[in-house]
Formats: sequence, C-alpha cells, structure tokens
Amino acid sequence: GGSIYVGITPFFSDMKNIKELKPSSLLWGSIHLDAQAPLTHAYINLTLNDQTLPFNLGNKWATTNTNKLPSWLDEAFLQVSMGSLYFSGGVKKVTWGRADVLSVLDVINPHNKTQLLSPDTVDKMGIPLLHFFAYTPHDIKMEVVFLPIFTPHLLAIEGRWCSIGMKQVAEFARTQTKEELSHVFGSDTAKFKFAHTGTRLSTTFANSHDVGFQYFYGHTKMPIVVRYNSFAIAEYLPVHHIGLDYGTAIGPVNLKLET
Repeated sequence: GGSIYVGITPFFSDMKNIKELKPSSLLWGSIHLDAQAPLTHAYINLTLNDQTLPFNLGNKWATTNTNKLPSWLDEAFLQVSMGSLYFSGGVKKVTWGRADVLSVLDVINPHNKTQLLSPDTVDKMGIPLLHFFAYTPHDIKMEVVFLPIFTPHLLAIEGRWCSIGMKQVAEFARTQTKEELSHVFGSDTAKFKFAHTGTRLSTTFANSHDVGFQYFYGHTKMPIVVRYNSFAIAEYLPVHHIGLDYGTAIGPVNLKLET
C-alpha cells in the first residue's frame, strides 16, 4: 500500500526573483509492504519526496549527511513473536515516552531537521536496531533496545532551513564552502564504540493510571564542534538518560506528564 501526492509548498522568499524560484516539493508520498504470519511480521516502508528521489523535483539542500542509510528507506524490519515475547531487528522507529509531540523521553531515533515544517513525530528517522519487548504478569511491559551504531540528527548546512547555529559553526570552523562545512560533520559514528542501549518498564494501575520508567545510554544527537590547530570536527558526548512518565484521563481531558 501507500500514497503519492503532487503539490508545492510556496514561501514568500521564493517570490523575490522568479528566475531563481526553487520549489520545496513537487512530489511526495510513501510505499509500504506489510506481511504477517502467526509468528512473524515483516514490514518495509519507502519515503518518496524531492530529497529522496534520484531525479530533481525540487531543491535539494546540502545536509550534514550523517545517515549511512539510503534516504528513501524509512523502515525495514522483521519481528518474531513467541507468546508474550517479541523480538524485532532491522531499520526501525521506536517510540518511548507518553507525550504526543515534543516528548523529552522519545530519545532513541534521530530526527531529520532539514524541514522544520514537519512535527517531530513525522521527521523521525529509522535506524538499525534490535528491539525486544515482553508482556509480563500484572500488566507490566518490559522493553530493551540495542543500537549497534550511532546516527545523529540530520541538519541542513545551506538553504532556508540552515540555522543560525550552523552559520556560527561555519564561522567558527573557518569554512568557505558547503563541502568544507559538511566535512566538519564527517565523524565516523558507525562503529561499535558508539553503540547505544536502553530499557523501559511501563504498567497501568487501577485501570486508569499509566506510568513508565526508562534508562537509556547513548550519545547526544546534536553535536558540539571542537576546533584544533588546523581543523574543526563535530563530536558527540556520551549521555545517561533517565526518565519517568505518567498518564491518566480526567473526564474528557487526557493528562500526560514526562520528566
């Protein structure tokens, strides 16, 4: 299944000079295949837009290019179940926390920050990982994730979505071209020493109070840029992330808290 759309997202800045008009998108959509058997579940989803298609249907802004996977591959994983135990592996998105948007606990997947019109639930990037979860007695769900390599956020280094911080990085690193700036973010994070792992427990009390606890060890997905004598390089600091969340319904209102 899937869907394909044709359209354009206009910006006032594009109208200053019609000769330099650079449409943001003309074609976008997704194609997915979903196959299920009694004990297995296979899923693949491909993203189609002006940034992932090989031909130019819009303007392709330069990015940090930190994702080692094809940009058109959104998810591709296989899941095996044995009773209340589930194990999956592949390129996948995993959601932790309880907030619908702007969650401070949803720390597993990086985000594509080259298009700021998309909410954080849409721009999440699939990454290689192993995911185990089980439903134990007393309505307790236990999850474990393992990420063998590290993928940071994808950032724009030119164009309308290039942040002020990125321009400051270019000045700090003394880069003259977008190729030189992209090289600053060329740290090889696809190594086992950058592996991430974490666990999460969640349950429900009295059929109305949802609580969760999680611990995640990894690296900051936003880099810091360090300058040495003759070059500058992006580095990612190790981080321990501990979080709690709570959710309940008060009449027609859903209350969700994260910390």
